[in-house]
Amino acid sequence: MSGEIDIVIYPLALTTAIPLLLGVLCYLLPNKHVRNLIVGIGTLSAIIGSIWLFLYLTGVNGEITLEIDRISLLGKSISLFELIAALDFALLIGFLIIALERKSFWAGLFAFLQLIPLAWYEFYYMPLHETEHLAPIRIDYWSGIMCLIISIIGSLIAIYAVKYMEGQKNQNRFFAYVIGFLGAMNAAVFADNLLWFFFFWEVTTLACYMLIKHEETEEALKNATWALEVTLGGGTAMAFGIVILGTMSPAITTFSEIISKASDSAGAIPGLLIFSLAFVALAGLTKSAQVPFQSWLLGAMVAPTPVSALLHSSTMVKLGVYLFVRLSPVFAHIQSLGYLIAIIGGFSFMITAILAISQNNAKKVLAYSTIGNLGLIIMLAALHSPFAVAAAIVLTVFHAISKALLFLGVGVVQHETHSKEIEKMDGLIVRKPFITTVLLMGILTMIIPPFGMFLGKYFAVQAGLEMPIIVFFLAVGSAATVVYYLKWIGRMINMETEEEITPERMSVLFSAPLVIMLSLAVILSVMISPIVESFINPAVKVLLNTQVPLHAVTYATTLTTPWGYFSPVFIAIFLAVVLLVPALSRVEKKDLTKVYSCGVEYPTVLGGTYFEKQIGEEKMNLYVNSLGIGLMITLLALGILAITITGVW
Repeated sequence: MSGEIDIVIYPLALTTAIPLLLGVLCYLLPNKHVRNLIVGIGTLSAIIGSIWLFLYLTGVNGEITLEIDRISLLGKSISLFELIAALDFALLIGFLIIALERKSFWAGLFAFLQLIPLAWYEFYYMPLHETEHLAPIRIDYWSGIMCLIISIIGSLIAIYAVKYMEGQKNQNRFFAYVIGFLGAMNAAVFADNLLWFFFFWEVTTLACYMLIKHEETEEALKNATWALEVTLGGGTAMAFGIVILGTMSPAITTFSEIISKASDSAGAIPGLLIFSLAFVALAGLTKSAQVPFQSWLLGAMVAPTPVSALLHSSTMVKLGVYLFVRLSPVFAHIQSLGYLIAIIGGFSFMITAILAISQNNAKKVLAYSTIGNLGLIIMLAALHSPFAVAAAIVLTVFHAISKALLFLGVGVVQHETHSKEIEKMDGLIVRKPFITTVLLMGILTMIIPPFGMFLGKYFAVQAGLEMPIIVFFLAVGSAATVVYYLKWIGRMINMETEEEITPERMSVLFSAPLVIMLSLAVILSVMISPIVESFINPAVKVLLNTQVPLHAVTYATTLTTPWGYFSPVFIAIFLAVVLLVPALSRVEKKDLTKVYSCGVEYPTVLGGTYFEKQIGEEKMNLYVNSLGIGLMITLLALGILAITITGVW
């Protein structure tokens, strides 16, 4: 479909332009009530727009292509390409100013290294070679699913933040970047043109920096600057990749042309294409905080909890995995690149799960969990089979819901108890039963059947069977994941506590987003069979142009896979019975059995062990980062080797 912009332009505006404009308004209007109203309008606009757009997609076979060259602004016709280019260079100059302000050599260098090649390409090379940029917007089911995640989960986090941020400084700036973030993310996933994608990619980098430094403490400023340096470094790799692609003959300027070039190349794939994709992949790995770039996301935990939830669930890091799933058809034709990226993702999944065991800080545990699960999604996208890509999309959806739920739950605990340490959550089930139930359910949705995350990992094992090293990463990483989550559960459900018990009161702005997210995690998991049949399979079909061996059977209660059946409905019924029995059987403290101590009364002391001396960050980081750097060097070396061997530019 092309050119039918009369109707689809409305949901596009609701999910992109309106949130971006309302973000600016948030910044300018000082009145608290007006600002909160704008936040409400912005979130409502994004949610309505995303649902409208997805419904529209189902009526046009899941794909929309738009060529919008010019817009009318204040009565003048303006070229969108020129407008985006001007904004892009303004943004890069803004990064240079921030680098000077923060005295960051690396941020300044990376901003400069983006500015020079892009200026040469856009102002000299493109006019000289009459390079055309067509079809800047392409929306398919994958973009639509991402838009739903960004708009619904991101909006729920923004609503939660209205209460969480009460009394804190710079709230206008905070909400301006939160709402603008949603618009920029949606615009990025709609962009087929690489230069447009790059612009919104870097807008998210700016929003991320501003939100991490929000509290402007020394630690916040330091960690925000580090995040800026790493992600700008990735942006530099992206800029080089785009410029190389644009100078190929014929020029490649869109994602569609990358996929077409890789699949249409009779004989050898052009070495320059592989080389440029290695740079683009490097950018995606920095955005998704894969090893050895994980430290910027761990440092971002200094930001207010809604920021952590936003970065980890629906924005920023998810743009990296979006990129890999978008490029998954390419890996079918450049398998060496795909398998190397799969190993990087699998390694990140395994090693971050092991490192998470050593953490007592709940937010840091969740951060490591995010990095690992993103690695899993990247690994599946790089494995490029229809089954693997379907698993990657399932994991992306359910990770966004469960991780937002857990971060917001930890935020409530931190808000009420002024601590985010797992050891301080001892007996939380007695002190705060509602939020503890939310956290317990959130953790269960990450690790056990029939919830979507378990299903995604079950599929991941099946998709990775052809590579023994992938199976090894999955086995060790999954086992470590269960260990660190069960340790956390054990602390919370301990009935003995010396902490003061106070009534549990919670604002509806806290409880409503939590209840909605928990409901989504449960309902979507139980309904996964029809969801896969109706949405995931069509998304993979549009992405890879092939069918997925996943089908709903038995009145849509069961999924069939090449390796057997998975019935979420029956597992859910069984699990509900298993969980309801202890939940309905009230355990009194007097009924608890004392620890046997040979008849001698000793005070019972419970405590967790975190194996810091064996697998702590201090012990492991040197080895982990060295291996990660080695993998990144191998990635770039592969591109150089491809040019050398094929000789096909």
